[in-house]
This record gives sequence, C-alpha cells and structure tokens, in this order.
Amino acid sequence: MARKRRAVKEPTGSGFGTTLIRDVPGHTLGAEVTLTFQREGVCWMLDADSSVLAGTGQVAA
Repeated sequence: MARKRRAVKEPTGSGFGTTLIRDVPGHTLGAEVTLTFQREGVCWMLDADSSVLAGTGQVAA
C-alpha cells in the first residue's frame, strides 16, 4: 500500500539535533558541512580531507 508523504520544510529554528549533524562534524573533522532541506527530503553533505576520513590524519581536539 503506497502512502503519501508530506513535503519536507526547513525548520524555523535549530536545536541539539541540528548541532550534532551540522556543527560537530565540522569542528571535529575540520570539514565543511552543508545541510539543505528540499521538498523531497533532507540533504546532508560532508566535505573533509580524505586523510581524516580514513583515520590517518589529525582530528581537531
């Protein structure tokens, strides 16, 4: 049975969950995080140095 889904809307504020997925990876990995809210769903992108992601680089303290 197919169900109709509601369109995603960007929240008017941010809380702890937003901090966890947007700010923490950016600070700890020295990465750029992009969080966008599209009608079809949320898009989360992480742009970080491959050495950090592979565990061979220096992670921020």
